[in-house]
Amino acid sequence: MPHVPCVRGVRSLGVSLFALGLLALAAGLTAAAPPVSPAVQTLTEKGLVKKGSFWITADEAKILEYDRNLKELERKTIQSQAQFEELVKQGKAAKEAYTQTRKEYDKIQELIKAGGLTPQQTAQLNQESNKRVPILQKAQPLIVDLQGQMDNAAFNAASAEFRKDREDLTLALIYLEKNAVSLDEKYAELKEDPEVKAALLKLPGARLGPSRDFKKEPIKTAPAEKLVYSNTLPLYRSKGVIVFDVLLNGTTFLPIGDGRVNDYTMIPQKVIEASGQKIPPDAQVLTLNANGKQYKTRLVKLGSLRIGKYVLTDTDVLAMPDDAQGLPTTLGRKTLNDFELTSDLPTCRITIKSTAEADKERAGEKKTPGKLVVPILPNG
Repeated sequence: MPHVPCVRGVRSLGVSLFALGLLALAAGLTAAAPPVSPAVQTLTEKGLVKKGSFWITADEAKILEYDRNLKELERKTIQSQAQFEELVKQGKAAKEAYTQTRKEYDKIQELIKAGGLTPQQTAQLNQESNKRVPILQKAQPLIVDLQGQMDNAAFNAASAEFRKDREDLTLALIYLEKNAVSLDEKYAELKEDPEVKAALLKLPGARLGPSRDFKKEPIKTAPAEKLVYSNTLPLYRSKGVIVFDVLLNGTTFLPIGDGRVNDYTMIPQKVIEASGQKIPPDAQVLTLNANGKQYKTRLVKLGSLRIGKYVLTDTDVLAMPDDAQGLPTTLGRKTLNDFELTSDLPTCRITIKSTAEADKERAGEKKTPGKLVVPILPNG
């Protein structure tokens, strides 16, 4: 068959012409786009974004976005919490069924192994034993066991989702708390900026934010705060250790265990730095002896540590070096000195209360209601 080189050339030419057409179309669309006015460019460079007739800061735009999304974040947290609690409830029932059935099964096996039975008795016992096998098989994967004897994939997934939803809602609240109060100060600066003033004058009807008076119309955060700023936190397993989540410097969540056997709270240095806090070069060095090794740690004051509804500031913690990654991250006695922690493994919860709060509750429990005395008033 003769070689026809022109076929390939025609196809290439067709593709090239098509590509040139697209480029020409794109160029035309680009040329048709209206130019950005110098006034708009100035306001954009100042970090402002347009909302209706207002030019608002990026912080206000994010605050308004969080305000719109807060209800959805609350809904997701409530939903995932309900799923978490339902699986805990199922797990408790499954464990009770498994434990009781296992006792019966083991007892039957003991009788069979002991011998001295007739063939008919042995057959009956084997039948009873076999009846219990599917019950055990059905109950076992539903058991929630933080001590690691059994694994429940559905519960682990629900627990992770619940914690993630709590984290998202908490970070939204913290952003609102931090930035809503500083808007007035930022707008006061922008109001006096001559470039901003000049740019707004060139845009008919344009106004500088805020687009809403947050003092008269505050964001309703109470329902969200009730969900996440509580004294009860979910427990879960991480790397073989039972932990719960704390928040460092309002930015970084960290799984941590109850380590009151140690004086100091121990947190990896990398995590402290990731939360936005630098370790001072002159921070005191303390030698930690653990697992037959010595580790050079640094004693630092953590900016803030949120444990449920409690926020601790300037807490002494040990910043753990990279070679101590195998050691658990724990809260020490000095951090928890004024608190009481109560772990409830069956419900996968840990409750933290200040000592003063716990003492007050105990004092209230000891009080018994007195009799109501109604005075008899004289006639007339």
